[in-house]
Amino acid sequence: MEQNKHSASAPLAGYYYQFERALWHLATKYNISYVGIETLDDVTVHDSNNNSILEQDKYSQSDCTSRISLKSEALWKTLHIWLSQVNEGEIAPEKTSFHLVTNTTTLPQTLAPLFPEEPRDKIDDFLEKLKDAAQKPGEKIKGHVEYVLKDEYRDNLLAILRRTEVFANAKRATLREDIKSALNLSEDLHEHADHIVDSLMGWLSNQVMKRWEGGQQALIARQSYCNQYQIIIDRIQKDKRDFRSARRVTLDSGYEEQESNRMYVKQLNLINATHTKITHAIGDKLRTQKEKLRVAEIGTILESDWEDFDFDLTREWERIKDKIVNEAGSDDDPRTIGLGIYDEAMAMKANFAGAPVSQDYITKGEFHHLADELIVGWHPDYKEKLQ
Repeated sequence: MEQNKHSASAPLAGYYYQFERALWHLATKYNISYVGIETLDDVTVHDSNNNSILEQDKYSQSDCTSRISLKSEALWKTLHIWLSQVNEGEIAPEKTSFHLVTNTTTLPQTLAPLFPEEPRDKIDDFLEKLKDAAQKPGEKIKGHVEYVLKDEYRDNLLAILRRTEVFANAKRATLREDIKSALNLSEDLHEHADHIVDSLMGWLSNQVMKRWEGGQQALIARQSYCNQYQIIIDRIQKDKRDFRSARRVTLDSGYEEQESNRMYVKQLNLINATHTKITHAIGDKLRTQKEKLRVAEIGTILESDWEDFDFDLTREWERIKDKIVNEAGSDDDPRTIGLGIYDEAMAMKANFAGAPVSQDYITKGEFHHLADELIVGWHPDYKEKLQ
């Protein structure tokens, strides 16, 4: 479908490109202090020594249009902006690098003196070519040309050109890959790279909007970026450490029958547990077993964490058992006492590795693991009856 000629997609894409460029600087430049969006330029980069990069970003949705040349509006408008800032004393050219960045793939050879790898010794010749190209300027660039080529601005213009670099082929996909590479993620976090970049982009957008809404300049400190990056990483690690919900841990068909002769099921039969209790117990035990295997493969939970968890559950079971047995009368049915012990244990809210267990079935399932080993039991005389 042909795009509406009044569509806002092109300017919006260009605007979004600025945010991607700002994030690229925050991620890849380790020695900077802060990055600005729509401050002195589309994107500005500042370091602790008061050196700056002023960056004009030119985004085109078509690789065949809007290429930068000696006659292009993008070049002349950019030079006009930079020159007026120098003329008005807003920036010092000797402390500033001027970057013109485009996502288009190629630039004409006439711009070669401004390519990053080229020496700056031919800038005077380049200025003459610039003047030649602008002898009959079109209406779009006429005002820019007249300002930029004023004789009284020649020294400042040359100072800018000597510190100007034009970057082509700064594709969005390339920027994203550069950002992901700069994250220096450990192997276990590689699968989350796109999520991390998206989260950082969302954070950056929110930070900029908050500053604009508050009438402030959108200056984002690199330390703030580093802090947010760590928050995202910590959240992912926490999510990896957290257990999945019971619904997400699927069980094979026929699992109840396969578990029917296990010791933990015999323990439940010993106290006349209902079929529903037994079914839930089997599900909790198997889901916990599968989660233990999953987190072991990920490596986010240590075996010692499970050992500590078992130790805590066993101690709590001892407390519950002693309390209920001591409260029971001499004529109370041991099976009823056992159900009381079982129900209170199943209602327990436990901690795992210093934090509340996020899924109840883990606590219940681990109790059943201990019951399967006869470390804990529900009937007051479970060992005598089952060994």
